[in-house]
Amino acid sequence: ETAEGPITPVGNEKFVHGDKNSRNKILLISVNGIILEKSDDSLFYNKKGILETIKDNLSRAEEDNNVRGIVLSVNSPGGGITECDEIHHEIMKFKAKKSIPIVVSMQDLAASGGYYISAPAQKIFAQPTTLTGSIGVIMEFTNIEGLFTKIGLESITIKSGKLKDIASPTRDMTEEENEILNKMVKEMSQRFFKVVREGRKNITDEQFKIISDARIFTAQQAKNAGLIDEIGYLDDAFNAARDLAGIKDAKLVKIKQNITFFDLLSETSKNLNPRSKIEDHIETIVPTSPRLMYIWRE
Repeated sequence: ETAEGPITPVGNEKFVHGDKNSRNKILLISVNGIILEKSDDSLFYNKKGILETIKDNLSRAEEDNNVRGIVLSVNSPGGGITECDEIHHEIMKFKAKKSIPIVVSMQDLAASGGYYISAPAQKIFAQPTTLTGSIGVIMEFTNIEGLFTKIGLESITIKSGKLKDIASPTRDMTEEENEILNKMVKEMSQRFFKVVREGRKNITDEQFKIISDARIFTAQQAKNAGLIDEIGYLDDAFNAARDLAGIKDAKLVKIKQNITFFDLLSETSKNLNPRSKIEDHIETIVPTSPRLMYIWRE
């Protein structure tokens, strides 16, 4: 430990960009893929989900006084509303504890929940080819009543109340059920709108009217709508974080994940089992039960 604060062991960091010899660090935190909290636990290993990984990174940034800024790299169509909201909550808690700049670097896609977690940033960059926006909520489920009728199957449900099986895939939805679910979607959409309003105070009412229909935007369209600040790449976001921190030199680093023998064994087992990989993919894309999502569907 030094007068400037504790130094994270170099062996647990990976240099990415910048002045390799600088003491000042800009921490790169990456969010890739659909934002769903799914941890793998077993007797021998515990693979952390996305929320725990982000918590760990923010905790490291809070403890290490040499971390002078954060670049949040986002490449995600969004995910579950709870997971996205928790990540947003953790970022807001971090901002209240440590006053260092957070800059977002949007990659290929930063839509819906991907934008939700980006909104608190001091500055947002999107690459020229980035797609972003989709500010809203979706709930999806499949009605297979027609299929059941065609093949001669009948679903029998015994329930304690008339709304217990709301959104059942084996029957049509009633007007009352549709109204209930629509109210839920609208309520969570309002929460999303509030997050955007608080994070992007420069957005005008006219711009927000366009944004609130949940459309997707190109980088240039997003800039015109006030959703992003600049069109640029990861190194541009790094330079902005360094400048906002008021320092002349810095290095962009990321925390290396400790991979154990059992982690490798688990991944190898999954790769050798195509059915397991297919099931994981289906479970991610099509939730086993209807749920509210901050996600953009192509």
